[in-house]
Amino acid sequence: MKKYFLIITIIFGLLLSCGGQKDPNEFILLGDYTGNSKYLVLGYKDLNGNYKSDTLVLKNNKFEVSGKIMSPQEVGITDDKNDDLNSVQFFIEPKTIKISLKEDVFNDAKIENSKSQIEYEKLNHLINPIYKMMDSIIQRKKELNAQKLIEIDTSKKKELENRINQIDNDWEKLYDSIKHVKLKFAKEHPNSYVSPNTLYIHLHNIPLDTLKSYYNHFSTEVQNSISGQEIASHIERLSMTNAPIFETLDNNGNLLSLSSFQGKYVLLDFWAGWCKPCIALHPELSEIYNTYHSKGLEIIGISLDNDKENWKKAIDTNKLHLWHQIYSGRSRAKNTIVYQYNIYAIPAYILIDKEGNIIGRYLNAVGDDTNSSNGMSDLKDKLKELF
Repeated sequence: MKKYFLIITIIFGLLLSCGGQKDPNEFILLGDYTGNSKYLVLGYKDLNGNYKSDTLVLKNNKFEVSGKIMSPQEVGITDDKNDDLNSVQFFIEPKTIKISLKEDVFNDAKIENSKSQIEYEKLNHLINPIYKMMDSIIQRKKELNAQKLIEIDTSKKKELENRINQIDNDWEKLYDSIKHVKLKFAKEHPNSYVSPNTLYIHLHNIPLDTLKSYYNHFSTEVQNSISGQEIASHIERLSMTNAPIFETLDNNGNLLSLSSFQGKYVLLDFWAGWCKPCIALHPELSEIYNTYHSKGLEIIGISLDNDKENWKKAIDTNKLHLWHQIYSGRSRAKNTIVYQYNIYAIPAYILIDKEGNIIGRYLNAVGDDTNSSNGMSDLKDKLKELF
């Protein structure tokens, strides 16, 4: 009898422990806030990778929020002013996390019980001094630009321009050093959920082979994280050879489908009216169009303008009626042309052959910040070879 009672007790205890087990994907964020804001907002990605924005109601300067996430991830909190002083990025994990915030100094937030946050803070300790140097350089550039505006003497104005150009070069070097620190961190911490996050920020200017090497070095758990999956998707899109088919209205209201150009070479021109380098290259695109259109080349301009009104104005202002023009916009939703073709920066060109295969990526479509072998001259050489 005692034996049976013992067995029943053990089974009952196991059932209780299973029933009371916390959801492995749930996070609980407990917060203390000092300040005058009426509410705070937490932004994160849920189990399905969809962005969520939760309003945090303050009661006696405290708040509590819960949700479900796939794995540790970087999230953001801002207050009702939504400015730089009152917003902060940090890492949460599927457990109970505590955070203490003070108005106007959100970057001094104290986060407890997050291993990823500790790793994130170690990385920030290395790069924050560089960011401060960059801020100082930007301020100095503003001062020199102000001097340049009121300077009358031509030689002194030229001297100011040279100093501004040198500042730009110094800023680029500091940016590259930050990138180097982040990539070094990712290489040395393959099990950290911070690592894919550092790569994701620089996806548009890391060579594909280098990116694959970093990704393959990550642990399986890190590869399966939100940022890890986004990197995998980026690699897949950048590696694809079949050009994704799109169908949309052009600037004249006519339906344009990529599939209708089967049997022709197609050059996709990703541009925007606010992009000065894009506009500067359009005369060369006109030359390319006039040389090869009659031989079977079509150009499709794909705009990343803020809205369609600005897009159409830019077409008229820059006289871009020679070739087809369609609108994609700034969104990187998965159904957009920009996302499907993996465009992070412009100007960018993608060349498609008669069978619908991608045979060339140029400038910012390359995924490599050097662009040493895929510039405009390389595009022209490829077209000469084809025609």
